[in-house]
Amino acid sequence: MTLTHIENTIIELIRAAFPLNESATPLPALEDTNWPLLVKTADQHGLGPLVFASLKESGLLNVVPKNEIETLRLAYVRASVANRQAFQDLSCFIDRFEREKIPLIILKGGALAVTIYPDIALRPMGDLDLLIAPDTVERATRALIEQGYIAYAEMSHGFANRFSVEQGFLRKGNRPSQIDLHWHAFTTPYYFERIPVEWFWQRRMEISINHRRAFALSPTAQLLHLSAHYMMHSYRRLIWSYDLALLVARCYEQIDWEDVIESAEEFGLSQVLYEALSEVRKRWGIAIPVASYERLRTIQMPWRGRMVFAATNKLSDAELDALKGLGLRGTLRKSAYWLRVMFPSRGYMQTRYQINNRGLMPLYYLRRAGKAAHLIARAGFFVTRRTILSSRASG
Repeated sequence: MTLTHIENTIIELIRAAFPLNESATPLPALEDTNWPLLVKTADQHGLGPLVFASLKESGLLNVVPKNEIETLRLAYVRASVANRQAFQDLSCFIDRFEREKIPLIILKGGALAVTIYPDIALRPMGDLDLLIAPDTVERATRALIEQGYIAYAEMSHGFANRFSVEQGFLRKGNRPSQIDLHWHAFTTPYYFERIPVEWFWQRRMEISINHRRAFALSPTAQLLHLSAHYMMHSYRRLIWSYDLALLVARCYEQIDWEDVIESAEEFGLSQVLYEALSEVRKRWGIAIPVASYERLRTIQMPWRGRMVFAATNKLSDAELDALKGLGLRGTLRKSAYWLRVMFPSRGYMQTRYQINNRGLMPLYYLRRAGKAAHLIARAGFFVTRRTILSSRASG
């Protein structure tokens, strides 16, 4: 049984138990299923709780070996407990941010679990992603630190504010938690320097978190954001494609297809949206408006946008970090970014590499600079090669 077959079996199980449209999806053949591999694959894709619920809904719990069904059951229980704890913590921040007039939009899993999933335990969350206004970062950071969170070490003081649009925070102890603050919906420089974040703030909707008034992206903005999040990873988790499928199935009438297509074209995301919808339609059987789908297919992305999109599917995370500098505007800004990447602060180096002997610091700097230069060269070679191939194809 191949990995592709395993993934298809997982998808068919979920579609049969929780139909996304009026067409009945038959249960897959399970006689020769490699259950240890299926459970492992479901876990890797964030679908363990959903597979457990699907088997239970279809009356198939007795078909699965005892060890594997227990693993799936525990995945469901852990997601349920972790999510309830996460939403309790989030409730406190909603209250405080409202008092301090810090606008907040809950992104990705935190919003989806309470809006389109029938049970919050079916949407595991590794962290909470929160979108805030750029001028509130300092106040939001202070609120997190006062609640026991510690900011991830930056490469240098002010690096996140100057070259990025996000900052991660971690709380350890008996109730570990991770929160990522974003002041733009996109984390890739090419996009966050070209897409006005106001577009997302203008397309938000009210939701309820533990009986508190909160905000998430509207289905229209959610479709564009989730499509980009899904496609711009070298490893595409099935839970992200299921998010999209469930969004389209549950909110089809609320999505402004004209708006999302026009915005995708304006932002250089037409190919990203088209390929995301193509995968979702193929895998999950979701209906997409034919006219909208065909229109997306014919829109050409700018060449630099095509390079960024291609890079996210081919390069490693380390290479992508090196490549991010190319997306920044201005030669001086690019140079400053790479200089910080090659030679971060001493505090960052000590935390990152666990350096106890300060006398070895110069050697670690040389090693890091050499590796960074190598990654930048590889990423640059990839972009150059793709550019040449693209120009030949268009010529």
